[in-house]
Amino acid sequence: MSNASIEIPFEVRPRGAEFAGVDLGDKRREDRARVMFDSWANRPEASLPQAMKDSAGLEGAYRFFNNPQVDSEALLTPHVQCSWNRAVGASDAGLWVLAIQDTTEMRFGGAKERSGLGAPMNDGDGFYAHTGLLACLAELGNGSRVGVPLGVGGCEILVRPKDRPRAPEGMSKKAWARIRHFAEDNEFLRWERLASDLDAAANAHKVSIVHVADREADEFSWMANIIERGGRFVIRQTKERRLEQDSSAQKRTDLNLDAFLSESHPIRARRTVSFETASTKGGGRRRKQARKGRTTTLGVHAVSTTICRPSLSRATHKTLAVNIVIVREIEPPEGQRPDRKSVV
Repeated sequence: MSNASIEIPFEVRPRGAEFAGVDLGDKRREDRARVMFDSWANRPEASLPQAMKDSAGLEGAYRFFNNPQVDSEALLTPHVQCSWNRAVGASDAGLWVLAIQDTTEMRFGGAKERSGLGAPMNDGDGFYAHTGLLACLAELGNGSRVGVPLGVGGCEILVRPKDRPRAPEGMSKKAWARIRHFAEDNEFLRWERLASDLDAAANAHKVSIVHVADREADEFSWMANIIERGGRFVIRQTKERRLEQDSSAQKRTDLNLDAFLSESHPIRARRTVSFETASTKGGGRRRKQARKGRTTTLGVHAVSTTICRPSLSRATHKTLAVNIVIVREIEPPEGQRPDRKSVV
């Protein structure tokens, strides 16, 4: 990485400012929060016993977290406000502010069952933290740019029930999928709730944001709601979609997004990158074909199209006009499928 200095587009405040306004209903709890998180900030990668300076500090931390008066939202609120203040500084400097959404699984092993936790994807008890991280692109002294985190702009805690609803005996998968899609406890709705909260906070602070999300957010209703609020987004495209038929063109029966993206499009830019070796083994999302590590050239294509609302959707919009960036390997090695990714 370059040693050039970063031009930070906001005021760098003392670390203690993040918890200056914490309100836990008791000064002693608030003082404990500041001391504890200041120690943890010195070693953010450490476990709680490692981060605390001594046994008294560790015992105080355990009591703090076991106190029913300590609320995660109250702890996070002052930091969220500081994050948006930094976003204002970045926006005023003319920089794009990104709101990056993703979900993190918090899983706790062991034989002891913990109260208040749910069933994660793997063994043990846990919960999910669906977070919106604010970030911007700051200028380096050499003219290039680097991503700068601004802090958490919003967060939702999701506890998955251990007795999740199951399809009644005899009901088809398609019928059950429709029921679950429109259910109020559909887990996907966390994406829409957080995006709405982030847009509301951005409007309150007069900051323009761009939502960034991975493939789980590739949902027509999520995109439609952001567009309806006047927002913008970048997501990784993975779902097949129907395209709007151009009335002036000859009618086609294969008008779908995947076929459209597979067509030849002008290359707008080229970039040389290095791929690591990737196996088909391990992980919940396995590759269909192993990939040998190599240095290759990618072509960047940009196209515009209009996608149609799928039959299973909460959205009221029938179509959405979108821009799609396709990144495709130009000359893959013989016997290797060309890597292709697309974002909307």
